[in-house]
Amino acid sequence: MAKTYLEFVSQTRIVSGGGPVTRERYTGDGAQTWKAGQLVKLSSGVVTECLDNASAADLDTDEIPDGTILFLALEDVDTVTSDKVKVQRILSSTILEGPLLTDASTTAPATAAESIIGTEYDMWQSAATAVSGYRAAYPAGWFAVNANGTAKPLATVVDVESNWNPVKDANIDLDALGEQYARVRFKITGVSDA
Repeated sequence: MAKTYLEFVSQTRIVSGGGPVTRERYTGDGAQTWKAGQLVKLSSGVVTECLDNASAADLDTDEIPDGTILFLALEDVDTVTSDKVKVQRILSSTILEGPLLTDASTTAPATAAESIIGTEYDMWQSAATAVSGYRAAYPAGWFAVNANGTAKPLATVVDVESNWNPVKDANIDLDALGEQYARVRFKITGVSDA
């Protein structure tokens, strides 16, 4: 069975309430690279990746504790740099939209029940992985709500796709392997607005 998490049709994105977009304020940490669409955070005054610290591929409160200043990367940083980087601030009021995954080992659901609105989940994060027959690899760092991860939740679902896209075509949001997944809108809990 195809695994839809292997390649997202469209990455998670900010749909409302995003903070300032800037390239003038924050620098890379001089040690890491990342891709546009990846979660990054301010650490010791520089932008760094949000990386899973455990064996599971979940981002949770271990990696993004309360009070973290969080951003969505708006450009690829392909080489290690301490130059200014382009990011958009994620605030407590920011609503993001992205795929709903069931975990990193099963296919994603094609629909999300309205009953999950208000539920808190961990977030799944991709690792760079080759996809046979498609592009050589998709980048590490793409993230999504993980409907099976609830141990240390970061994401609160605020809406499901059937509410803003009630006539979803069976051919919309197919991944490169021809599978369809649900999309949800969510907030990241505990981020700093300071």
